Amino acid sequence: MTGLSLDKRFDFSVNEAGDIALARGVADIEKDLAVIAASVLDARATGEIIEETARLQIESLVRTALLEHERVQSVPDISIDRQQTGDIRGTISAVVDGTEITTTI
Repeated sequence: MTGLSLDKRFDFSVNEAGDIALARGVADIEKDLAVIAASVLDARATGEIIEETARLQIESLVRTALLEHERVQSVPDISIDRQQTGDIRGTISAVVDGTEITTTI
């Protein structure tokens, strides 16, 4: 479980040597889950307010996308909302290789 490390804005992280940093283990899976969820949100969550029906639909789409990841066994919790700043934030819990991992987007 090793992949390229991304920061919260999904830009490549750089290590102390100036090379692209790597994410290992749980950090790599958390990154994958956040990227999958963010790509669904970018496509679906536009406008000022996420109405309840739209929020539930987005959460369902995120769940479906996460379950397509080869290592995700289940997605017990997804919570997405729009902050007062207009940013969309969410918390996702997924069971990966028998361990529950929680990440935020």
